[in-house]
Amino acid sequence: MTVKTQSPPLGPVLLVPLLLAGCLKDPSDNTPEDTGETQELAGTLGTLDCTDWYIDVWSVELEEGDELLAQVDTVSDATSFDPVLLITWEQSLPFADYELWMTDNMECSFTPPPEEAQCPEVDWTSNAAGTLHMVVDVASEPCAAETVEYRLTVEVNGESVTPVLVWDEYLDDF
Repeated sequence: MTVKTQSPPLGPVLLVPLLLAGCLKDPSDNTPEDTGETQELAGTLGTLDCTDWYIDVWSVELEEGDELLAQVDTVSDATSFDPVLLITWEQSLPFADYELWMTDNMECSFTPPPEEAQCPEVDWTSNAAGTLHMVVDVASEPCAAETVEYRLTVEVNGESVTPVLVWDEYLDDF
């Protein structure tokens, strides 16, 4: 025997205190909610310390012939910067041999300083199988803040993938 249970509906006695306490939005209020400066887009968020030469290193697994699309974008005016994206097959730091070094080839969602800067996008066909590293770095100063934020979006063969953070704010002193 299957028993179906149902919660009682929230009536005016329960809704009014919740509305007054700010826990619920008034259904008659059609004003769009303030989302602030940050865009909610697909991708993985990262931060970098802009006061020194720090890098983030991400990885994805690829097969030979895979189509990689990777983008680094700014996420707010207050934390914008001029990013660079490098990709390499090397497995240890310092990375000396890069497959690609990209900067300034797509519009940023939020204009980084300097104002002529743009964001990097890599559209590349894998020439081997293995672990590919993607390095996010600050291309040039100034930065809008000491700690800057970015969104790394990665697709492999048209499918969104989540990269693995290998090194977070590694001090690039080489």
